[in-house]
Amino acid sequence: ARWVPGLSALVSAPRRCASAAAGEFWRPPTRRAMAAALELAADPAAPATAKVLAAAKLAGVPLRLVSGGERTPCGLHVPVLTLPSGLKVRHANAVLRRVGLSMESELAGSSFVEEGQIDGWLEWVSLEVDHAELSDPAELAAILEALESHLKTRTFLVGQRLTLADVSAACSLRQALEKAGLDTLRAKYPNTIRWARTCFHHIGDTSAPKVAAPAKPAAAP
Repeated sequence: ARWVPGLSALVSAPRRCASAAAGEFWRPPTRRAMAAALELAADPAAPATAKVLAAAKLAGVPLRLVSGGERTPCGLHVPVLTLPSGLKVRHANAVLRRVGLSMESELAGSSFVEEGQIDGWLEWVSLEVDHAELSDPAELAAILEALESHLKTRTFLVGQRLTLADVSAACSLRQALEKAGLDTLRAKYPNTIRWARTCFHHIGDTSAPKVAAPAKPAAAP
């Protein structure tokens, strides 16, 4: 049986908890404060890159893509986000969360419950979808059946708006769904295909973009 996120997948939301304890509410930086583009070192053709670029576009976060990134010991690609401060954020889900929290948007959720559910879906996509052989009809069917059941009474995976959960799952599944044929799959998975088409419309084109050369470090005085 495949694990599907639910309320049991809730995790803490330290960015709000810490500020709430101090009697304040955390506020994302303004667009003026985010004038300097974040730099993403990643494989342009990787689904993880498409996820981050889509999230940045939806959140209005300036992002500059450069070739590079890192690799896990088993060879999996790891995107690396460099913040204006020089701090580096590694791995797709961590990068997605950082981008989703960079501006006033609800991509990362509008409540503690939604934030926890989104985190659960991000992990589900990472464990169940990104490590599945989606060209195998049986494996693809298992994933689509889990989504079909969840989306029977929902427009999006979490809440009433597109979130990072939808962006991540849709980008991971897009190639496999389009290869299998959306119209063909709709007969058996109408809710999942309706959700997928809605996500694709919001996300737009996810083909590999042009890659900039990595920024050179400033010369020593």
